[in-house]
This record gives sequence, structure tokens and C-alpha cells, in this order.
Amino acid sequence: MKHACMILAAGALMVAAVSCQGPTELAGKVEGSWAGVPERLFDAGASSATVIETFTFAREDKAQQPDSGKLYLTALMSVTAALPGAPGVVTPISVTASGYASVEGTWKAVSADKIDVSLDQSTLNVRVDPKDVLVSTDLMADADSASLMQTRPQLAASIRGQLHKVASERYRPQMTFSDVSVTDNKTLKFKIDKSSYTLTRQPD
Repeated sequence: MKHACMILAAGALMVAAVSCQGPTELAGKVEGSWAGVPERLFDAGASSATVIETFTFAREDKAQQPDSGKLYLTALMSVTAALPGAPGVVTPISVTASGYASVEGTWKAVSADKIDVSLDQSTLNVRVDPKDVLVSTDLMADADSASLMQTRPQLAASIRGQLHKVASERYRPQMTFSDVSVTDNKTLKFKIDKSSYTLTRQPD
């Protein structure tokens, strides 16, 4: 009986060790920066946008919190739109703009293939520089370059508002990364809800 109890106790310790090792091992694998590929952010007919995201998993206290840390998410966004006109411009115009978004939070590996993420939306920052807004029209007789240039700050503010709304919906306060796997220390794959993501490790 005593021998059987010792075997059961040893088995329990092994299970506990494995259950702890799983999240910690996953945390060690995902630590660092990972960049995704361009994906569709939205498509609203006259306007559309793509995004390239970079996730940085940081472990600031590996001794006390080996399976969790800070998460830094950055996004490069590109927007194209067709508008019926703008102040001082009576012909349809085409707009191309680039923007940048960032948000911070925390992450915790809760199993060998699952990570819980908490994002602090108060840190969400979306920027669109008027210099990065390109405006063009096919009929230059109706709108000279000066008129087009004057529309850029207004268009930048409008695009920023649109991107901020989309980013707020995309980067929710609570998310779970499921089916997490790292291959050859180069490729990170996971799912958020039903969407699959594939990222590539970035140099330190």
C-alpha cells in the first residue's frame, strides 16, 4: 500500500511538472518580435485598407513570471479610397494614405498551445500624417495641385478617425490565441476566433 501511494505521488508530481512546463516552454518559444503578412483590414466598396502587424512578446521577469509578460502590437496600415470630391475640387478624387497604430497589453501562456491576451485600449494610438496622404484626380483642369494639397490635413483627420474605429474593434481588451505553435524558431501560428495567423520571427 505504501509503495502504491509513493507511485501515485510520483505520478502526480510528474503531471504537475508537465503542466507547468507546457506554458513556460511556449512562453520561451514565442518571446520576441513576429511580423505578419499584409491582410485585408476592411473593404467598404469605395474604400479599402490592408494591415501588416508586428507582435512583440516580452518577458520582463523570467524568474517570477516565466510564462507571461508585456505585449507590444504595432500595425502599418494602407488605405485607398475614391471620393466624389473635396473642398475646392469638384471632380472625383483618388486618395492613398498610410497610417500607424500601436497598442500595449499583457500576455500569459495558459497551456502548451494557448495564450490569453489583455490589451489596454487607453494605450491605443493611431497616426496618419498629412504628408503621407496622396490625392489625385484625372481632370486637373478642375482642380490644381494647390487645391489638392489643401485637402490633405482634412483627409488625414478623416482617415485617422476611420482607422481608429477599426483598430478599436480589432484590438479588443480580451483575446485568446489558440492552437499556438512555433516551427523551427522561425514561424509562429495561432488562431483568434476563427481567423488564422502566420507570423515570421524578426531580428532582435
